[in-house]
Amino acid sequence: MAPFLEFNITKRARVLVETEFKYAPEFEIFGEIEAEKENDEWEEEFDTKGGEEVKIEGFGEIDLAYAFFEYNFVDLLKIRAGKYLNPFGLILERRDASPSYPYLFRPVMYEKVKGIRIMPPYNAGIQLRGELPYFAYADQVANGRGSVANVIDANQDKAIGIHLFGRIPSGILADSLLGFDFYTDKDFKNVRHNTFGGHSILSISEIGPGKIQLWGEAAYYTKEKQKVLTWYALLSYIWYLKEEWSLTPFVMYETFDPDLNKKDDSISNIVLGLNVSPFSQLIFKLEFRNQNEEGVGKARQIFGFGVAYSF
Repeated sequence: MAPFLEFNITKRARVLVETEFKYAPEFEIFGEIEAEKENDEWEEEFDTKGGEEVKIEGFGEIDLAYAFFEYNFVDLLKIRAGKYLNPFGLILERRDASPSYPYLFRPVMYEKVKGIRIMPPYNAGIQLRGELPYFAYADQVANGRGSVANVIDANQDKAIGIHLFGRIPSGILADSLLGFDFYTDKDFKNVRHNTFGGHSILSISEIGPGKIQLWGEAAYYTKEKQKVLTWYALLSYIWYLKEEWSLTPFVMYETFDPDLNKKDDSISNIVLGLNVSPFSQLIFKLEFRNQNEEGVGKARQIFGFGVAYSF
């Protein structure tokens, strides 16, 4: 559950706050729990909680997702200061439960894979941003990875980020866009991280009773001598039924290569999904993933079901 609060101080000034409450119930598991160390050795970690067997119970988390002040001078110039979601790509400023994108599980390029995260999800700093029907941008100077929770700065370096895109606001290609991203910062060890990204949506309406959308994102990340390439492409058809009902089947392919200098280390997913929406604010999501990791040999299948409601 993510309560979102907006305080309008004046017509131009406002404060936005979002708090996330997460609870993950688990079935009871009996036996020992194994945890992997950084040196790839295994150690046993368990707590019998006073009994003879290990019992795992549900656990929760409360997080302040963002809290920032924003002042709107004109549509093309706003200033934002505080803790915020990093503006990057198509979805990073959106929430996981939002019906505004089709998939249930976020693409792996937005997750931490084999200890690599090409873009921190949060930051604390200052943004200049603006938006018109045809164009939008967000430039930032922030703390970056060399800070505690991206809030308490631990080095003198500052993160620099650029996010911009152009789009078509109306017509048969309405909602189509093309954009570019760049982000750089340093971590606690004073090592430079650079991420270059591109994102696009091709939306073609008036195709029968619905419209076709082709989503695509790619990112190139460097850290010292390590080079990472990740991308995904998603093809969907939004089929509008009577009244506000809609069905959206889609297929997506994504890949994540954690080191271009090594062979047989990439991860790829083939995803099939179906979204059912009785009205615009509510979506039921079904998804099947076939995940293949080179060098492991055996593919993994993941089934998912989700309910997204926005208000």
